[in-house]
Amino acid sequence: MFAKLVILKKPNQTNKMKTNWIILVAVLVGAIALVISLIIRNKKDEKEVMKSFNAEDDIEGDEAAQRKGEE
Repeated sequence: MFAKLVILKKPNQTNKMKTNWIILVAVLVGAIALVISLIIRNKKDEKEVMKSFNAEDDIEGDEAAQRKGEE
């Protein structure tokens, strides 16, 4: 006599959305950490290169002074 009213519900999307946000945040944090570590490594390498250039300049300066003394 009485027909049941069946309401079709959409699947619960909130769990998928939460999972997507967690993954997105984890990837962003990893990317930011990678960029920061690359910047720090670059600064360290830049300091080492500048030290080696300065050492080469000192050696060249000493050789030039020795050549002037020989002439």
